[in-house]
Amino acid sequence: MIKEYCVWYQTGAGGYIVSWLIQVALDPSTLTKALAVFPMEINQDYSKWKKWEATPPTVAVLSNSFYPATADKINRDTTIRETLTKLSNGGQFFWDLVHCRIKYYLVNFIFQSGNITVQKFEQLKQSDEWQKLHCQDHIKQQSDLLFDPDRNIFVIAPDRYIELSALVKNLYVTTSNLAQILTQEFPHLKTFDLMSIWSNCWIQELEKIINRPLSKQQQEACELLINRYNMVMPPLIRNFCYEN
Repeated sequence: MIKEYCVWYQTGAGGYIVSWLIQVALDPSTLTKALAVFPMEINQDYSKWKKWEATPPTVAVLSNSFYPATADKINRDTTIRETLTKLSNGGQFFWDLVHCRIKYYLVNFIFQSGNITVQKFEQLKQSDEWQKLHCQDHIKQQSDLLFDPDRNIFVIAPDRYIELSALVKNLYVTTSNLAQILTQEFPHLKTFDLMSIWSNCWIQELEKIINRPLSKQQQEACELLINRYNMVMPPLIRNFCYEN
């Protein structure tokens, strides 16, 4: 399984819709898989969004990985700067951002989701990919993508969007100045503005990431995914997005 990009995001910031939008833009034939991550059943209980989480085939996801320890015990902005600096400088050794490497491997190559039950966890411990966790060379090879600035995308979402997500989805979120740090101190890194989905700028955002124009087929597939996402969004969040 080869990953072309990795989407970094904070809990509640829309990382999964962004990762699947990029996936569908790269390969419109994956639209059916994308729609399955956002089924209409979500409307029945918004707190169970994670039940359908699945990582895209060629786009990795990485949430809350700027912090190597409990976020409440550290200076979050300082740690974000340290992480972004290390990513920009390139990882030469396994121990470069090892916490990011391990989480990246677990979520995208073993769990293939950010939401795993205890029963599923025990089953996955028997998998071939789990057995390779002890192999530093293997983990490094799979996670070196994290140190390529052209292949990492950082989701920028309004604080209010994240707050509303936490409210309606029963999430625990941490606050930081991630967007400001990215735009002002690390302008060479790729970002995806979540609000571009509702301001009709998402095509430009995607083209900026994949470095080429979207075909009509790609645009139509992405639009179908966006329409589905709008249909299953909690009203509070949807109203905020279209008001802003």
